[in-house]
Amino acid sequence: MPILRTLSSLCVSVHIQLANLSPSGELAALHHRLLTETHPGGEVLCGMGMPQEAESFEFAGYLGVLRRRWWVVLVLACVGVVAAGAYIAVSPKGYTATSTVNVTATGSSQTQSGGAVAGGRTSSAVNLDTEVQIVQSSSVAAIAAHDLRSSLTPAALVNNITVVVPANSSVLQIGCTARSAQQSAACANAFAAAYLANRSATAARTNSAQANTIKSQLNVLEKRTAQLTIQSRSLPVNSPQRASAQAQLQTTASQLRALANQSAALSASGAAASGGSIITKATPPAKPSSPKKTIILPSGLLAGLLIGLLIAFAWDKRDTRVTNPRSLGQLGVPMLLSLSAKDLDREPLAAPRSPAGQDFGGLARSTTAALGEDHQLVLVAGASPGAAASVAAANLAVAMTRTHSAVILVCPSGQGTTGLLGVPESRRLDARAAAELAAGQLSVEEVALQPAGFPRLRVVVLGEDLHDLTHAQARILAEQLRDALAARHAVAGEAISARACPLDLHMLVPMPDDLLGLGPDDPRAIAWLWAQWGTTWPLRHVTVRPAGAAVRRRLTDGHGSVMFRFHAADWSPWPALLAMRARWPALRFDLQPDYGPEPGSRPMPPPPEREVPD
Repeated sequence: MPILRTLSSLCVSVHIQLANLSPSGELAALHHRLLTETHPGGEVLCGMGMPQEAESFEFAGYLGVLRRRWWVVLVLACVGVVAAGAYIAVSPKGYTATSTVNVTATGSSQTQSGGAVAGGRTSSAVNLDTEVQIVQSSSVAAIAAHDLRSSLTPAALVNNITVVVPANSSVLQIGCTARSAQQSAACANAFAAAYLANRSATAARTNSAQANTIKSQLNVLEKRTAQLTIQSRSLPVNSPQRASAQAQLQTTASQLRALANQSAALSASGAAASGGSIITKATPPAKPSSPKKTIILPSGLLAGLLIGLLIAFAWDKRDTRVTNPRSLGQLGVPMLLSLSAKDLDREPLAAPRSPAGQDFGGLARSTTAALGEDHQLVLVAGASPGAAASVAAANLAVAMTRTHSAVILVCPSGQGTTGLLGVPESRRLDARAAAELAAGQLSVEEVALQPAGFPRLRVVVLGEDLHDLTHAQARILAEQLRDALAARHAVAGEAISARACPLDLHMLVPMPDDLLGLGPDDPRAIAWLWAQWGTTWPLRHVTVRPAGAAVRRRLTDGHGSVMFRFHAADWSPWPALLAMRARWPALRFDLQPDYGPEPGSRPMPPPPEREVPD
C-alpha cells in the first residue's frame, strides 16, 4: 500500500520532485533519482545533493540562460552606456579645424624633374607624400610655433597636426586639434602659412643656388670666348689654327646663349612662383571632434553586453536549481514527466483518459516498478513555492489507486491538496492523534478523509504541529499509517475469506476502476478482459481439491500444492495465469483444460497436465 507525502522532510527510495512552478501554474519538470543509504526496510534516500552539471551547453541551453538572466545583461548594458556617456561628459573636448592648401611646382621643379618619385602614389610634378612629411617637419612646426606664440614645443604641436591628401588632387588638407575652436583654426592656418613660407624659402634658396652656378659657368665661358677671339685674330686668315679657334668660339658662344636663357628663366620663375596657396582657410568648428559619441557609446554598449553575458552564464552555471526539463538532462537526471497547466486543460486533477492522466498513469507504474514490493513510501517534494507538489501528489495518488488496493496521501494542512480532491479538511492528524494512532487507540479510518469517487484512496491531513518533522519522524509516521491500513485490510480479508471466491481473478489481476464503471457490455471492458484474463466472465463453481498423485510425485521436500477446479464461460484464463506467474515467479501454475465429452460419445480420459508457458 503506497503512501504518498508532500512533506519534503521524508527520505524515500525514489525521489519525485516537481520543479519551477511559475506564477501561472506551469509545471516545469518531474524527475526521479535512486538513492544509496540503506535501512532495515530497504533502500532509502538520505541526502539531497545534485550531480555535477555538464560542462557544455547546447544552443537551446544558451537561449534558456538568456531567458532566465536577461535582466542581468540588460542592466549591465545600460551601465555600459551610462559609463560611456559619463566619459563623454567629463573627458576634455577636442576641436579640429582644417585648412586646405593647393600645392604648385616651384621654379626648381619646373626646370628640373621636380619632386616626382618613380612609382609614387602621386604622379604630378610635386610628390604630395613628401609634402605631407614636410608639413609635419620640425622646421615648419618651428615657424608655426613662432607665429602662434605658443607655449608648446614644435614637437608637441606636430602631435596635434593631421595631413590628408585627397585622391587625384594636388591639395593638402592640414588639420589641427586644440582645446578650443579658435585655437584649432589658428593652429591650422598657422601651419598652412608656415608650410607655404617654408616651401617658398626652400624654392628661393634652390633658385639662388642654381643661379649662382649658372653665373659661375657664364663667367668661365666669357673668359674662354675672349681668349678664343684674341687667338683667332692673331692667326693668319688661311691657317688651320684660325679655323679651329673660330669653331671653338662658335661652340662657346652657343653655350653662353643657353646659360643666359636658363638664368633668365630662373629669375622669372623665382619672381613669379610661391610654391602654392591657401584655397580654404580654417574656421572655428561648431562642435568638438573628440570624444566621438558614435564610437564611444556603441563601445560602452558592447562592453556592457559582453560583461553581462559573462556574468549571466557564470551565475547560471553556479545555480543548482532545476529551472526546466532540459536542465535535468544537463544534471544527468532522467526526466519521467513534464507537464504544464495547458497539458492539464486548466484542471488540476487530470481525467484518467486525458493525455495528462495517461502520463500520470505511466509515472505511477514506473514509480511502483522502482519501489518494488518492500518499498512503499514515495515523496513528492516541491522545489519552489506554489501548488506544484500538491497537484503532482494528488494526480499520482489517484493514478496509483488504479493499480493498488489502498493508497494513503499524507499532506500538510493549508496547501490546497484536499481541495484538488474535492474533500474538506474536516479532520487533521496532530501530534496527540499521531501518538494514539501509534498506540493502536485510533484507526486510519478515524483520521483519514475519503474523497468521493476514489474508494481506494485515503487522505491524511497533518496539523501545523507536524509540518516540521525530521526525516526519521516523518518516515516513522508514514510507516505507522501504512502498517495500520495493512492491518485493517488483513482483518477485513480474514472476515470475508469464508465467503470469498477461492480463485477470484479480479483480486489477482484487478480490473482498473475506470473500466469497472463502464459495465460488462462495454467493448473497452470486454477487450481488456480478453487481453488480461482470457475470458469475459469471472470463474464459476470454483472448488479447492487436493493435488493429484502425479503432481505430488513431482514435489520436492518442503513444497506443497493446491488444485482448483472451476468453470470458465468462454475460454481458459491463460493471460491471467501468465500475469500471476509474472507477479509470483516462485510459484508454478499448471492448467488442465477439460472440455467434456461430445454428445453421444464415450467419456474421454483426462488430458495430460500442461504447464503454463513462460
